[in-house]
Parts: sequence; structure tokens; C-alpha cells
Amino acid sequence: MSSARPAPSGAAPHTASPPSLDLESARTRETLFTALAAGSGGAAPTTGGSAITPGTVVGNYRVIELLATGGMGEVFVGEHIHLGRRVAIKFLHRRLIGDRDALARFTAEAIATSRIHHPGVIGLIDFGPHEGGAYIVTELLSGETLTDLLAREVRLPIATALDLGAQLADALAAAHRAGVVHRDLKPDNIALLRDPARRSGLRAVVLDFGVAKLDEVLGPPHCTQDGNLLGTPLYMAPEQSQHARAVDHRSDVYALGCVLYRVLCGDVPFRGTLMQILMAHQRLAPRPPRAVRPDVPPELGALVLAMMAKSPAQRPPTMTHVARALEAMAGERPAAARGSWLGRLLARAR
Repeated sequence: MSSARPAPSGAAPHTASPPSLDLESARTRETLFTALAAGSGGAAPTTGGSAITPGTVVGNYRVIELLATGGMGEVFVGEHIHLGRRVAIKFLHRRLIGDRDALARFTAEAIATSRIHHPGVIGLIDFGPHEGGAYIVTELLSGETLTDLLAREVRLPIATALDLGAQLADALAAAHRAGVVHRDLKPDNIALLRDPARRSGLRAVVLDFGVAKLDEVLGPPHCTQDGNLLGTPLYMAPEQSQHARAVDHRSDVYALGCVLYRVLCGDVPFRGTLMQILMAHQRLAPRPPRAVRPDVPPELGALVLAMMAKSPAQRPPTMTHVARALEAMAGERPAAARGSWLGRLLARAR
């Protein structure tokens, strides 16, 4: 579930907002997690529906209506009680109160989001404890998810795929520079906002850093204590389901390659049971995009396959390389900006 799903039409437009808490401070991070864990009293997780209802006030915000629900929590439309600004408020599920792993992941989500300042990443506004749990306040977006768009269009025009791919790569490059690996990039976690300044008419925004890996101990592990994988198998890099320590920014490169494959080809690279999908990502080569859709340019098809290489060392070295290559293919940069690594890749592809 996204930390803030796109809002109904009429909501406040997308604007970057600086966090109101200094979550970069080690003392702040330690204090926040300690306060959240202590607030649970060490009790077993509770069960039942959420106690959050319209009119509930938390901090400076009043809950307006439920927007979305998922495994970790619920997202509501909220409003600043003094300023009247509409926001999205995500609450940790009541059944997870007392679950230290869930509290750590929720705290890490807030820390990860607060680190990244980029128009292509959802902006964090506030974070704090609430009745033994916690809440995250983010900007409220007006648009839809990439999943919603693909439900109508199945696959997208090449120019749109290039533009959205370049935007997402640039946003994730900013996350990686901030020491954050998303680990769950998928169409559900990509919001699309109307933006006539973009070639595609759309601005892509990365959502939900709920299973992000931070470059420090506070980051969550690659799976929960009961052994459930963190992430989405359809878009999961081979190393993410095998070795937690092997996950780095190149795992996001793989996931974006899977997203581009879905956008271009109309389906994900692999389907089957959970185990079949995980094994396919580890062992099988996907059907080349041009074999599925002949109008995919050779260089774009080669780039997508390189992003999905089984070995991280064989993928594009950074998201910045991916962004520049896609921009060059779209005509937004000189061909030389594609980089020598892509030239070598294309030479092998021929």
C-alpha cells in the first residue's frame, strides 16, 4: 500500500514540502523509535478495525476520510486544523501496535522519505507517535497510479514510456544519493500527475518507502520475522529474494527495468506461482521486448534487458546512467549522453 495514494480531483496540487522534524539526527531517530516502542507497553499486537474515524485529531491534523488501506496501515485524507491544507495521513494498523519490527519499518519509512528532496518523490510533512502506534503525514497528490493507467491502456506509447522512465530513474537516483534503496518499485507505487510541461503530459512521483533499505542499522531487513519477503515478486531483483546483504541501488535498477517491460509489453516479464516467479527472476531470460512489441527501438529493448540482468554487475551502474540514456533516446539530450557503457551494450546487442 502506498504511503499516500493519489487524491480525488480538487485536492491540493503537488508541491514539495520540507519535513517539520529533523529526522537526520541520530538522536532524533533513536528517540522516535524508542518512544514508539515504549508506547506499545510491550503488549501483544491488538486486533480489530482501525479506531481512526473522520474527525479524529492527531497533532495539528484532522482526519477527513479514508483513502486507502493495506497490510501495514491505512491512509486518510486529512487537513491542517490551522492552515486548512489538505494532506495524506498514514496510520500504522492497530493490529501491529506492539510489533517492534513493524514499528521499526514504519519509522524507517518516515526517515527514508524525509531524506529525499526531489519533485519525483512524495514529500514528507510530519511524523510522530499516536496511541502506541505512529502516523506519517505527506503531501496529498491529485492523479492516479500507473496501475490505474495501465488498466485502461494496457501498454503505453514509446515516447510516454521514455519520459516516465527517465523521470523515475532521476527520482530514484536522488533516493540513492540520499542512501535509500526503495526495494518495492512497481506500478502501484508510482503516481501520475497531470503536467503539460512534460512531453508525456504526466509527472511521475515515487510513493511508499515502507520497505526501503537505509544505509544504516535502522533500516529493516529483507524479510519479516515470520519469513515473509519484503517487496513484490513480480518486480523483484534476483538478489533481493536470496541475499539481504546483496541488495543495493542496482536492485532498484532491476525493478525499474521490470516496470518499463510492463509499460512497453503489456505484461510483466514472468508469471506463475510465487516460487515459479522468484525462480524465473533468478534463472530465466525474459522474452525480448522487441519480440513482444516490434516497434520498441533496438536500443530501448537492449537497455531494458540490461537493467534486468541477473548479475547486478551487468546492469547499468547507476540510475543516473539510466535516466541520461532514456533522455537521449527521447531526444532530450545529445546521443553522446547515452554513455560509453550503453554503446558497448548496443554493440553486443547487434
